[in-house]
Amino acid sequence: MVYLSVLYTFKQDAGKVGVVQSKNTDHILYCDKCNVIRPVRASHCRFCNVCVDRYDHHNIWFDQCVGSRNHVSYLILLIALINLTFSTVWDFFSTACGFIDLSPNISVPDCK
Repeated sequence: MVYLSVLYTFKQDAGKVGVVQSKNTDHILYCDKCNVIRPVRASHCRFCNVCVDRYDHHNIWFDQCVGSRNHVSYLILLIALINLTFSTVWDFFSTACGFIDLSPNISVPDCK
């Protein structure tokens, strides 16, 4: 699950803003760096050098922005990684510290 969500998150576009025609002329946002009229929640990413719709942050591990189009897949990836981390820690402590008895319940007769 983790590998699939990593591939899916890498593949998806963050929601780059192209030329947007604004219906509301009272509050027009213009990006000087991209030379586009952008929606209200769009922001310019200084790492990618593009405007991203519903910009959340720039992920340095994926070298990609998290925006409107890949936000859900990014959250699925985080949940899968947290699940993998907890299951790995549980497996380690359950076997190393003896939380779970892995020995079979076979009684050995005394040979006296």
